[in-house]
Amino acid sequence: MVPVPTVLRTDLLYGYYGCLNEQVAETINHINLFMDSQFNGPDKTVQNILAAKLPTMLDVSYQVFAFPPGGQLRILSPQAEPNLRAYFLMLQSKGALRYIKFIYPLDEPNISMEIPADLLLGITIIKRVVAEFPELTGVRYVAIYSTASPYVAVDQYDIIGIDNYDEKSGILTGPEYTSLKAHLLPGQKTILVPGGAARWSQDPVPFVNFAETNPEVAIVMPFLWFDSKDGSDSTLGIRSGPLKQVYINAGKLIISASPPASP
Repeated sequence: MVPVPTVLRTDLLYGYYGCLNEQVAETINHINLFMDSQFNGPDKTVQNILAAKLPTMLDVSYQVFAFPPGGQLRILSPQAEPNLRAYFLMLQSKGALRYIKFIYPLDEPNISMEIPADLLLGITIIKRVVAEFPELTGVRYVAIYSTASPYVAVDQYDIIGIDNYDEKSGILTGPEYTSLKAHLLPGQKTILVPGGAARWSQDPVPFVNFAETNPEVAIVMPFLWFDSKDGSDSTLGIRSGPLKQVYINAGKLIISASPPASP
C-alpha cells in the first residue's frame, strides 16, 4: 500500500508507452504526454503527433538501430545519422518537430544491443543530430531498462526507469528501484511503468500515489494501451482489459493538477 497524496503535484506527466492505430483519439482526454514508437510507421507517427498536440516522447530506434539478417538483437545502423536527420527534417517540414520534448533512443537498451558499446555510439549520433535543430533545444533523453542486466550508458539519460511487471507495485519499494534511485545523478529523474495490459493487470493507483509523493518521479507511463498480437497469442491492452477505467481515472487525476501543456 502506498499512502494517498494529500496534495497533487503540478509537474507530473502521464502517457502510455507506444501508440497503435487510433490510440490518440482514444486516450487524449486523460494524458498530458504522448509517446510514439513508430509502430504504424514513420508517417503515421507524424499524424499522431499533430493530432495529439502534446509534449511528445519519440522513439528513434527505427532510424538509428537495425536488426542484422536473422539477428534477434540490434546493431547500430550504418545510416543512423542521415536517417535520423532526414526524419527530423520531415517532422520539421510538417510542423511536428516542435512537439518533441523527449527522445527515447531504444527500449530496454541493456538487453537489446548485440554490442552494448554501440548503444553509446548511437546516443552520441542522436545528440549530434538533435543539436542541429533549434526546436529540439532542451530535449530530454529517456530509457526504460530491463532488470535483467546492468544499466548501460545510464549517465546519458535524463529520465530512467525499470520494468518488471510480474513484481507489480512491489517494484516501488523493492531493491531494484531503491538502488536506481540511490544512484541517480544530479538532475536525473525516474519514470514508472505499471504493467496495465490484461496479462499483468497491475493496479495503477499505487504507482500514481508513489509518483505524487516522490519528487524524483517525472513520468508515469503505463504499458500499454493498445491490443496487440504476437504470433498465436493475443494480448489485450488496457483499452480492452479489466482496469481500463482505473487507468483513465489515474490519468485524469494527474492532469487535473498538471494540465496538458502547449509545446
